[in-house]
Amino acid sequence: MSECFAREFSKSVGSLSEKELIRRFCGALKPCMPPPPEGAGDDCAVLPKGSFPQKNILSTSDAVILGRHFLPETSAFDAGRKLLNRNASDIASMGGVPVYAMTSSIISPKISIEWLEDFARGLKFAAQKIGVKFVGGDVAGGDGGFFSMHLTLLGTVGHPILRSGAKRGDRIFVTGSLGASFESGRHLTFEPRIKEGLFLAKCGNVSACSDLSDGLASDIFDILPDGESAEIFADKVPIFDFSGNCLKKSLCDGEDYELLFTLSNMSDLEADAFIRNFKAATSTEISEIGRIVPSAGEKSNLYLVDAFGVKTEFKNTGFSHF
Repeated sequence: MSECFAREFSKSVGSLSEKELIRRFCGALKPCMPPPPEGAGDDCAVLPKGSFPQKNILSTSDAVILGRHFLPETSAFDAGRKLLNRNASDIASMGGVPVYAMTSSIISPKISIEWLEDFARGLKFAAQKIGVKFVGGDVAGGDGGFFSMHLTLLGTVGHPILRSGAKRGDRIFVTGSLGASFESGRHLTFEPRIKEGLFLAKCGNVSACSDLSDGLASDIFDILPDGESAEIFADKVPIFDFSGNCLKKSLCDGEDYELLFTLSNMSDLEADAFIRNFKAATSTEISEIGRIVPSAGEKSNLYLVDAFGVKTEFKNTGFSHF
C-alpha cells in the first residue's frame, strides 16, 4: 500500500507542476475520463445532448478530507472510491442514476504521487462499476499535510423520491444492516444502493427516502413530517454483525449509507410481499423497523419500542461531520 506522505521530494506532489499533476491524475482516471470537449481539457465540459434522457437532473456534492473521513494509513484506493460512492449514495436515495462527476481538490505538496494515483484508481474503480464519467475539476496547493477532494455528481431521474412526503401511519424500512461502520471499515468499502433506489422509484407508495450518512437517530428526522414522531421496534433494527456493535451504535453511528424509506397505504400481507419482491429484485435484505406516529406535542421525537411494547424516548443523536 502506498504511503500518504512522500519520504523524498522527488516522489511528492510538490515536485510536479500543476499541469503535470492534472495530467497524471486524469491519466489514472482513464477510461472514465473521456477526451475533450466532454472530458477535461477546455474551460468547461460540453455534455452531449441526450446525456440526461430523463426529465430531471440530480446534483449533489460531497468531500473526503484527510483526518476527518479517512486517516493517513487508510488505503488511498479505498479513500478514492469512498468519495465517489458517498455522492452516488445521495443519487441512489432519490431513485436516480449517476452520470457525470467533477472534482475539486486541495493537495499538500507533501502528498505522495503514488498515493494520489492510487486515490484516482479508487475513484475510477467506483466510477466504472456504476457508469460515471469524469468531466473536469480543479486543483490547488495546500499547506502542511492537508488533503481534501470535493466531488460534484450529476445524475438523471424520472420521478425523484424526496425526503418529504411521509405521513402518519407510514411504515419505516431500512436496507442492509447498521452500526460499526468505522470499526469494520464499511464506511470505506460500502456499495451505493443504486439498484435498490431504482426499485423504490418504480413503487407508487414510497412516500419518502434518505440515505443514512449521519446515523438513523439523526437522519430519521429528515423524513418525519412536522409534528409527527417515529416509533422504532428495537428488536427489528438490523444490527451489523461486528464485535462491540449494539442497538445504540446501530442507531447513532454514521456512514452506513443504507436507504431509510417509508411506505404508505400498505397492509401486513402487502408489506410481507414487498419485502420478498425487493430482495428478489435487488438481492438486498430490508427490514421493517417502525411506524410514523403522532407526537405528544409539537416536537418530533424518536421512540424505541421493546419486545414487550414498552415505549421510551431515544434521546441520543447520530454522528456529526461538522
